[in-house]
Amino acid sequence: MKKNERIIPFFLSLLVHGFVVALCFWVFLNQGGKSIGQRSTEKVDIIEAVVIDGQQLDNQYAEIEQRRLAAIAEAKRLAAEKEAQRLAAIAEAERLAAEQEAKRLAAEQEAKRLAAEQEAKRLAAEQEAKRLAAEQEAQRLAAEQETQRLAAEQERQRQLQEELAQIEAETLARIREEEANRILQERERIANLEQEQQRRTRQRHISSESDRYTGMMRHKIERNWVTIDQGDSRTVKLRVRMAPGGVVIDVQVEETSGLAAFDDAAVRAIYKSSPLPVSDEEDVFEAMREIVFNFTPTEIVKLN
Repeated sequence: MKKNERIIPFFLSLLVHGFVVALCFWVFLNQGGKSIGQRSTEKVDIIEAVVIDGQQLDNQYAEIEQRRLAAIAEAKRLAAEKEAQRLAAIAEAERLAAEQEAKRLAAEQEAKRLAAEQEAKRLAAEQEAKRLAAEQEAQRLAAEQETQRLAAEQERQRQLQEELAQIEAETLARIREEEANRILQERERIANLEQEQQRRTRQRHISSESDRYTGMMRHKIERNWVTIDQGDSRTVKLRVRMAPGGVVIDVQVEETSGLAAFDDAAVRAIYKSSPLPVSDEEDVFEAMREIVFNFTPTEIVKLN
């Protein structure tokens, strides 16, 4: 293709030059009798004409070249169009083949599904038959067991009647014994209630006496309690232990006021008040053998 593109312009150029030479020769023969000046003028005209004709030939050549290029482009377009049609035909063929393959696979799957469905139905029918057979066997066994149960129930009823007669006799004896035990337990319960009532009454007495003697103790200690500063808010907690008769045998500071002089003054007030007033009753004294007081600049409070 490229070799032909170089040869065609070459032959066109030869034709143009040959045409120019022939034209000049023809003009020279026809203008042989004219003057040199005229010939010169005419020569110039002829040359200009030749140049003009050469331009036209170039234009024609360009037009021919454009047509050739257009023909080449059209040929390429047609070739591309044919290639596209060929590819489209291939794609269509492949699509049809794929569609047929899909249909074949779908048919194959449907056949498998139907076969599986039939197999499932067969297995279900087989299982149902087994279930019915098992149900019938279970009903037969249940009926047999029910017969045995009724027979056993009748035997049990007979034995129960015999046992009831024996139990009735034993129950009467047991009722008599239980009634005797109940009466005994009721008497014990009443005795326990009376003892509990007495204990509570005594406890109330002990509490009342303890409060009464504690007040007496507090009044006695207060007479010996000399505070340092009536405006102070200090507090000291003291635990007091006494011997029978109210003799103070020990005083411990459980919570200090933070001022040793205040704590010592409270301890001295207790020792100075010994013996403290206590009850002659042993259980009342034991309830208040140890007693805790809170000392403040303004009052003495029993804590336990």
